Amino acid sequence: MLNLRVNYPSIPQEMPVFENYVSQFSDADRQRLLKTPASFYVDESNARTLIDWLKADYNEVNRVSRIATLPSANSALFCVLSQYEGPREVAIETTTFPGFRMCAQHFGYQQIPVACDEEGMLPEALREYLQSGQGRLIYLQPTVHNPTCFVMPLARRQQLAAVVRAFPGVYILEDDAYRFLHDNPPPSFLSLMPERTIHVYSLSKPFNPF
Repeated sequence: MLNLRVNYPSIPQEMPVFENYVSQFSDADRQRLLKTPASFYVDESNARTLIDWLKADYNEVNRVSRIATLPSANSALFCVLSQYEGPREVAIETTTFPGFRMCAQHFGYQQIPVACDEEGMLPEALREYLQSGQGRLIYLQPTVHNPTCFVMPLARRQQLAAVVRAFPGVYILEDDAYRFLHDNPPPSFLSLMPERTIHVYSLSKPFNPF
């Protein structure tokens, strides 16, 4: 049985590809690749490259954000939840990524399902939750959702962004790890609302030869 709760499984053929890739480096380069960088924050030139890759406005995103590199998208979710200083409560879709649920449970977050339809989280249901609860964090996987594979349309994203902006101190944690699978995805929450979005993107998935 394969456990797909966190991610897709590794396959045996990946190791020869990786070993062939690494064999092209000199010994000195291999050692350098293993060294921890002095800062995990990305410098300005690389930040521009990454923000352009994400098809977001560089000036808007750079004005309110810092980009950090971490070992994986799951590691990024772990770091966000471990360092978040708000209430230990998070709004989630009625069906959401099991890996995130495991991580939130580990840190003692109360996970509050917010009503959804075929386009994703309902704006009025989110508004009602934010009016009545203590939560200030919303977890969404709007593009190629895991496990349902739905894609939230632009209009729904704009409606949710408008709701979030009406409540000070509320943030969307946007898990965009599967965005690369869509040939023309709608704008991310990072593009629509960079000042209120904690954006998680995966580089290993789109560059994986499998």
